[in-house]
Amino acid sequence: MTALDSGAGAHVLVFPFPSQGHMIPLLDLTHQLATRGLSITVLNPSLAFPPHPSIPAGVENSKDLSGKYFGAMLITLGELYNPIVDWFRTHPSPPVAIISDMFLGWTQQLACELGIHRVVFSPSGAMSLSAMYSLWRTYQKLKTPPI
Repeated sequence: MTALDSGAGAHVLVFPFPSQGHMIPLLDLTHQLATRGLSITVLNPSLAFPPHPSIPAGVENSKDLSGKYFGAMLITLGELYNPIVDWFRTHPSPPVAIISDMFLGWTQQLACELGIHRVVFSPSGAMSLSAMYSLWRTYQKLKTPPI
């Protein structure tokens, strides 16, 4: 984890998905938050990447994998749950919130366990997010599953 301390502001944990298209926009946001006085810790999954039998050794970023490994990547990142809890509980000034990528849904449970807020970050545009949200709302109301 890398800490950016720009003052005595609230401490926030930032957890990007290891893909340039997700990391770069979230790090841009992180920079803006740091310039406004927040203390930021960025979890760099490339440095803390747990092994997974489906993912070739040495892979630390989704650019090195095809789409068929996406599920394994999510499972692997989920292995960081307990190390994050341990880090949080021993930190002298633990974060008050987590900003995590939309693909890291398990961080909602993590935030609840730690008693802090989670903010979901999506690098997608507002239109695509609106469409996805609408589809999920509609899907939940279906009485029979789609074919």
